[in-house]
Amino acid sequence: MFKLLIAFTLLNVANAKTDKQSKEDFYNLKSARYIAQIDYSLRRSSVSKRKLRDALKTISKSTLFKHYSNDLKLVSNIKNDLKKDRYFTCSTPGSGKNKIHTRFKSNLYKYCMNAYTLLINQKFEKVLMKNTDDLDKAILFYISTNNRSFLKKLDGLDKNSKLYNYSKAQIISTILEHGISPDKSLYTHIDFNTGLTSLLQSRLHSIKRNKLIFTQEFVKLYNEFKTVIHAEKVNKAKVLSEQLLSFHQENKKYIYNKTAWKRLVIAGKKLLRRKEDESARRVFRQTISTSYDNESYNEAIFQLLWTSIYKSDYKSTLEDIEKLKLIDKYPELNSKVKFWIAFVFHKNGDNSIATHLFKLIIKNNPLSYYSILAQKHLPSYNAKTSRELYLKKRDIASDNLTLQDFNKTYISDIREFFVWKKLNYVGKTDLLLQDFVSVSPKKLITNVELLQDYDNEELTTMKFKFFMKLFKANKDFLSSFKYISKSIDNNEVSTSMININNLFPTLYSDIIENEKTGLDVNFVLSLIRQESAFNPTAKSSVGARGLMQLMPSTAKRLVSYKRKDELFNPDLNIKGGTMYLKKLLNNFDGNIVLALSSYNAGPNKVKRWMNGIFSSNDPIFMIEEIPYRETKLYVKLIYRNLFFYSLLNNKYLLDDNLKSTFKVTMNKESTR
Repeated sequence: MFKLLIAFTLLNVANAKTDKQSKEDFYNLKSARYIAQIDYSLRRSSVSKRKLRDALKTISKSTLFKHYSNDLKLVSNIKNDLKKDRYFTCSTPGSGKNKIHTRFKSNLYKYCMNAYTLLINQKFEKVLMKNTDDLDKAILFYISTNNRSFLKKLDGLDKNSKLYNYSKAQIISTILEHGISPDKSLYTHIDFNTGLTSLLQSRLHSIKRNKLIFTQEFVKLYNEFKTVIHAEKVNKAKVLSEQLLSFHQENKKYIYNKTAWKRLVIAGKKLLRRKEDESARRVFRQTISTSYDNESYNEAIFQLLWTSIYKSDYKSTLEDIEKLKLIDKYPELNSKVKFWIAFVFHKNGDNSIATHLFKLIIKNNPLSYYSILAQKHLPSYNAKTSRELYLKKRDIASDNLTLQDFNKTYISDIREFFVWKKLNYVGKTDLLLQDFVSVSPKKLITNVELLQDYDNEELTTMKFKFFMKLFKANKDFLSSFKYISKSIDNNEVSTSMININNLFPTLYSDIIENEKTGLDVNFVLSLIRQESAFNPTAKSSVGARGLMQLMPSTAKRLVSYKRKDELFNPDLNIKGGTMYLKKLLNNFDGNIVLALSSYNAGPNKVKRWMNGIFSSNDPIFMIEEIPYRETKLYVKLIYRNLFFYSLLNNKYLLDDNLKSTFKVTMNKESTR
């Protein structure tokens, strides 16, 4: 009887713990939903008082989101002050508990500033004139964001009042001091008197208002070029492209770089597609000097090199490489530009240089698409060396981190991550992932013994292993992929730290095999990894559903279902997805570049590209000429996935010639 009583007591304790955890999970999930909804409402400047009240009540019972209470109370206070016609101020937002909280506080500040416009009237004139620092801060915000409510308030003020005249003077001061481009509607409130005109003329090109004028003229000239070249009036388009370059060169300081760069790149591509190589080269040369960041600089260089690569004029490419001193700059270039530089040396017979450059690509970014292509051009690389590089397991740190080794804030952030993950708020989980990767482990770990026994590099390795195990345990493959990618970008991991099996899971392979489509299971897994990261409930912004991200309209032609949500069923989704993929492969003779591009962008677009975009049937050339950036990356990543899935299944994809690796042949056992 006594033993029975003890067992009953222990069972009650266990049930009580389970109930407590269930309640915590319930209130954390509910709180997160409220926070996301209110965050959205703040951006729209319309927050429900009832929702605020309910959110505060729920958050008070939450273990993860109590730090939002003061923020929500502030929103409530603003609403009450407005209702009671009371003056209030907006404090500049500080940092939050994490990146999600910081962004929420930023949106709250914008909400407060938008609400502050309601105070700009004659009734509050005296208090506003006593608090001009608040008003100055608000005017800066309104001009920067082209706030329409502020303009309406200005229109409604007495033009002889102190408030109106002070605001008018402050607008001018703010424009000149901060170089802000004002909305045209503000011009009616600016005195363009002789003194101001003189001041504007003396600083004509130092303020963004004038940049806007020159940029608009540049865009106008570009639009004229675009209209003419679309009408296939190529000679006239060439003349206009020269005028565009000339105008840009003369007024470069006064035209926004980003606007100019994008249009020059498009103009150059349009000329190149019409075989106007020299005109395109002149455009791309100017694009290099117009680059506004590292990515645009690399893309501009690639486009210039491509004008000779696409027609196998490697001698001209080498001349460009030499003129631009790209070998000296090689470490700073991205993988794409590096690969094509090495490729050109290889094609020109400079094998010693090419070999060195290809090896650098593999060393610096071993998991990239271009590293795989580089391996094919290295005689020393084969199945054995590739397995040694990617599959050999190496133990680096002897201890494993546990959740309890981190400080309380970090533990809370990790738990919060999985709440947002469960609710499918990708943007919020990505923000936390950035913190997980970037923060030094010494700032996070509280275990004194670990801090004494290991240096920062070893602790970083241990942190990496901790998150890999954590994501694997939760079957959160997408977060594993993202964490690894961010870690590689931050130079925090080497290939030896990465378990390729974690990166390329084989879930649902039995369902794929049972479909008997004749498709290579590795190929289908490669697509699923890219489409949904093996999340059967994945849903895109345009409505694509499930593992293979089937659009309901496409699925209807392939499988039978009554409700759209049935497409989340792995069996049905894979059945429809493999049927559609096989159809596309048959339509394009097994060419995976064209089939995958069609799966992503639609077959009609791909057919247009075949007629007017692609200059070669070489798959690695075709990929570079895909006009949609997203589709181009999509095809590269699925090919990369296929390489690793094959390697894990004891097949070295590159044993075949490179061109054949981009072609799929159906297995003979196909039944449909």
